[in-house]
Amino acid sequence: MNLHIRTKSFRYLVLGTTLAATGLVAHAQGRKVGDGVFTAEQATRGAEAYEKACASCHMSDLRGESFAPALNGDAFGLRWENGKLGDLHKIIKATMPADNPGSLTPQQYADIVAFLLKANGYQPGQALSENPADSAQILFGKK
Repeated sequence: MNLHIRTKSFRYLVLGTTLAATGLVAHAQGRKVGDGVFTAEQATRGAEAYEKACASCHMSDLRGESFAPALNGDAFGLRWENGKLGDLHKIIKATMPADNPGSLTPQQYADIVAFLLKANGYQPGQALSENPADSAQILFGKK
């Protein structure tokens, strides 16, 4: 029994060390959107992509109209304050643009998410991955 516990503990130690070495543990634990999860360059490209693919429904000022929700201000903040960045990214990628979902490149979707973050007052930092799964554990939290 004692040997089994030691072996199991060793496995967890090795697994934990491996995960920490790859950055997966640090990446998944406690990151928030406010920690800087996009670059200024991504947000600039995202503004251009947003204007072409999103503004016709969500408006250039992100205020939304009719069936298209606002993507800034209180509406955005209240919707996402308890959410995860990866969920926002997945939703946009799967449903937008409404007339042709999934038609943009992975970079364009990441850039649009970066633009939305910047437009909502978040500060840039590290690059946002094009893969929504990579930001699945990043929380919005209250600003």
